[in-house]
Parts: sequence; structure tokens; C-alpha cells
Amino acid sequence: MNFFKNIFRDTFIYSSVVFFRKLITYLLIPFLSQYISPADFGNISIIYAYIAILNIIYSYGMELTFFRFGIEKSKKIKTLICYTTIFFSIITFFFLRQIHGCSDYALLIVFILAIDTLNLIPFAELKNDRNLKKYSILQFSQTLLNVILIIIFIKFLRLEAVKFYLIANIIANSIVFPFLKPIQIVKVDKKEIVDLLSFALPLMFVNLIGEINGKWSILSLNFFLPNDFYSELSKKDIVGIVSMNCRVAMAIGICIIAFRSAFDAMIFKKENDDVKIHKDTMHYFIIVISFFWFALSVNKDLIATLFFRNEIFKKGLIGIPFMGFYHMCNGIYYNISIYFKKINKTIYNFLFAIVSLLTNICLSAILIPRLGYIGSFIANISGVILAIILSYWKNTIKYTKKDIVWILIPLVLICLHDMFVKSFLVSIALTIFYFCCILLFLYTNDTAFRGFVRTKIHKL
Repeated sequence: MNFFKNIFRDTFIYSSVVFFRKLITYLLIPFLSQYISPADFGNISIIYAYIAILNIIYSYGMELTFFRFGIEKSKKIKTLICYTTIFFSIITFFFLRQIHGCSDYALLIVFILAIDTLNLIPFAELKNDRNLKKYSILQFSQTLLNVILIIIFIKFLRLEAVKFYLIANIIANSIVFPFLKPIQIVKVDKKEIVDLLSFALPLMFVNLIGEINGKWSILSLNFFLPNDFYSELSKKDIVGIVSMNCRVAMAIGICIIAFRSAFDAMIFKKENDDVKIHKDTMHYFIIVISFFWFALSVNKDLIATLFFRNEIFKKGLIGIPFMGFYHMCNGIYYNISIYFKKINKTIYNFLFAIVSLLTNICLSAILIPRLGYIGSFIANISGVILAIILSYWKNTIKYTKKDIVWILIPLVLICLHDMFVKSFLVSIALTIFYFCCILLFLYTNDTAFRGFVRTKIHKL
């Protein structure tokens, strides 16, 4: 039970960090929808899709490698990352110069990638030392400064939206350098490099494919959507509209990111090898994340009314339940696939991720020209569901099959809600009612949960 207390506490803290950062980003949505056109936001979204994918290459699995091999390897990992960052930056600059929409911003993109990568292990050290206070303050400061600069540059100074959106990111990410442990270049022999890379590279490819899958809903529209599919809107407008709604759906994604931040740092410890820990973690994860998906989906109209100042962005509201479901499935896949990382068989993660990506690409090519952006959502979800099935098939841990009910119930309720409910108040009431039903069911049927609640009440 100590494991779950620790992971709950750490997840709560990381969730607070990530939630605050995303909350600021959410509060930026009205500003973005008012001062940035759908086409410009579409261009920003495509650039950041490439940044997210290239970030995986720059870091090549070294954060999890740091947690796996411990603090004694940190200097050597930092050294390796310094050298590779220089190498990747040169190649990336010339690569981006060839991509339409990125060529004018290639140098700025490279700076963002290099700074993010050099900050990676120093931030991982803070998590490993459980110096959560410093970690939180630096992350908060970074995000707050970034948002303030975006508002100043675009609203008050009326500077070019895309260019100065990137410049604000560079300045904000650079500000934390003096407060992190300095990077010391040390000698790394060939054997150590091989040991580190043999663990890290399969993870890099898995994460890379996973990130492409995650960003594919945006990139695929740029590749496969016919220019005249939506007669009143350009392709860049559609990308911007879908991206804005995907940003709202990331509320599910940030919960999973926070959970992974805590879980990655704890699951490799020997005392946490018990199979029951994996099964119980999956059980509670599905219950919690499916509720968040339900709450976000049934209240999407209210969220849009609060945040979208430009009505044009509401045209993509249907994407919120789809992308929320995708993020939930991605979290389930992560929980299952962590088993292969623990037994050093990350090749399975790689193979399943490849199958998922190929499925996503093929379905996107078929569905998007026929269904528009709905086709990209269906392709994304199909790919991750196939990865879940394959991972479950090869996994020796057999998770509780009844947990699928916690996915089916909100799925049915969301469909019924969209057909019959049109009132914000009814949506909020339904969300509260469903939350109370979950608590009541767990208290009456889950011994561990009931004991946890009684313990907390007794302490009060």
C-alpha cells in the first residue's frame, strides 16, 4: 500500500505541475482564438508536431535510461547528450529547411530542441532526488514566462505570430539553466556507450513511433486532406481548428503524463516487482481516467463557450471525445507495455508501436479523403487499440477483464448525452452524479478502497 501512497502523492504533485502548465495554456486558448488566425495556429501546430517528434530523437530515451541505471551514470549520460545534441542540431537544421512551413523557422526550432534536450537530465535528477518543490517552481516559472511573452509579443507589440511564438518559447526555456545542476563533460568509454544505447535506443524508437501516432491526427490532415474537402475553409484552417480542439482534449493527456512521471521513477525499483501492483495500478488507472474522459466529453460545449472567442473553432468540437478516448487508450497501452521494459524486452514495444503506426498511416490515407478530419481520429484510435491487443496477448500479466466495463459505461453515456442532452446544467449534474456513483460503487465493492477511506476518516 506504501507504493500506491507514494505513487498517488507523486502523481498528485506532478499532476499539479502539469495541470498548472496546461491550465495556463488553456487560459491562453481565448487569447489564441482571438488574436491568431486558424491558418497561423495551424502552422504553429504543425511546427510543434515536428518539434515533439524531433524531441524524441534528441533525447533518444535517455530520461528513462537515467532512472534505470541510477545517479552514478548521470554525468556520462549528460556528456553523451551534449555531443549528440550538437550532431542532431546540424542535421535537423538542414532537414527543416526542406519542409514547407518550417523552413523559415528552422534555426528557432533547432534552438528550442537543443535547450529542451540539455534540460532533460537535470530535471530528471530533481525527480529522482524527489526534490519536487524545486522541480515544480522551475516548471511553473518556465510556463508562466512563456505565456506572458506570447501575450506581449502578439497582442501588445503585434509582432508576427508564428515567429514570436517560437521566440517566447526559447526565452522561457533558457531561463531555468542557472538553477539546474551544471553539465560536466566526462570521459565515456565505448562499453558504457553501448550499455546505455542498448537500453535507450529501442525506447527511443518506441517513443518516436508513439509521438508520431499522437501527432498524426494533425500531420495526416496536412498530408491527406484534399484542399477543397471543406469548401468554406482552407486546409490550414482545418488543421488550426482541429489542433485547437485537440489542445482541449489534452486534459486527458496531461493526467497520463503526470502519472507516467511518477510511475517511471518508481516501477523499476525491486520492491515494486509484485504482479498485483501492476494489476491494481491498471484497475484504478482505468477508473480514474475513464471518468476524466467522460467529464471532458459531456462538458465540451461548455468548455468551448468559455474558451473559444472565435466561433469558427467550435466546428471541430466533435474531435474532443475522439481524442480524449485516444489519450485514454494510450495510457492503457503504456500500463501494459511497461512490463516489457521491466524484463528488458523493449523489442516488443518497438514492434507493436510499428504495427500501430502503420495501421494509423494506412487508415488515414483511406479515411481522410472520404471522411475529413473524423477519418484521422478513427485511424489514430484504431492504431492504439491494435497495440493494446498485441501487448495484452504477449504479456504474462493478465489484467482484470471486468475493467473494460469502466470504459463501456462512459462510452454509452457520452453517446446518449450527445443525442439527448443540450443543457450545460444537465451536463454538469450528470458529471457529478456519475462521479458519486463511482465512489459509492468502489466503497461498497472494493475492500482496499474502503479501507483507505476509513483510514483517512479515522485520522481526521
